[in-house]
Amino acid sequence: MAPQDLKIESYLPSDGLKPFVKTFLFIESTCATVNKLLPDTSIVLAFRLGGSITDMSLGDSRRLPASVITGLRRSPRFLSYADNTACLLVI
Repeated sequence: MAPQDLKIESYLPSDGLKPFVKTFLFIESTCATVNKLLPDTSIVLAFRLGGSITDMSLGDSRRLPASVITGLRRSPRFLSYADNTACLLVI
């Protein structure tokens, strides 16, 4: 379950992309909020479309670049979304 300040929309890929893409997620925050991500087995491509996202998982916070690729993790990840941040995830 996402925090109430996050709007998450899910889109299915076209037939040609279904062998490679499980889903597209569009995440939009209107207010600053923290999102807890649980570990998963999928590779994820993330494209920040606006605003700022900070990874707070390792004790030291670091701002994420405009695009990121990630994979299997052993622990949850905490991401802080600034006001008016939008991100597209390709899972």
